[in-house]
Amino acid sequence: MKEINLLPEHIAFDYRFYVIKRVAIFLVVFNIIWLFAFYFVGSYFNGFLENKLKERTVYLHNIKRLNGEFNRYRKQYVAMKKKYRRLQEEIAYYKKLKVIHRSAFADSVVFINSFRKGVAFSSVSYKDGHFDITGLAASRKTFQLFYKELDDNPYVFDLKFYYLKRNKNGNTYMFKISYAVEFKW
Repeated sequence: MKEINLLPEHIAFDYRFYVIKRVAIFLVVFNIIWLFAFYFVGSYFNGFLENKLKERTVYLHNIKRLNGEFNRYRKQYVAMKKKYRRLQEEIAYYKKLKVIHRSAFADSVVFINSFRKGVAFSSVSYKDGHFDITGLAASRKTFQLFYKELDDNPYVFDLKFYYLKRNKNGNTYMFKISYAVEFKW
């Protein structure tokens, strides 16, 4: 059976038109909501990316600043290295200029300060700051202490030990040593 609509056509209810109208309104509202959602999500990501860009810009600025400081320190390092090398060469030059002051009086003072109880000298010869000594020691220990004191003396150089022999009487020891006295300034 067919529906009969007695209303005039311009007033009559058209179901197809009603559905099309509802779908069109739904699509317009859905597009508006969809556009707002895209707008807010885009705004959020845009703000997020701008913050990241600002952070990266600050980070890049800091790297450039540190690079500038590094270059300045590198230049100072190179300058200091050159200065250090020059000073090392100066030190080497001055070390070559070893000044030795020879004085018979000063050498004699060192010689006299080397006297020790239990050690006697039988012959002493001196020439240009160099002593040759033969003598007697009461015991080995006494001679060892005497020799150690000479070895520890900062003005005594080229200390040589020749011999330490027991005397015929058996209670003393004969020795022979030589050393040089140098005052370095």
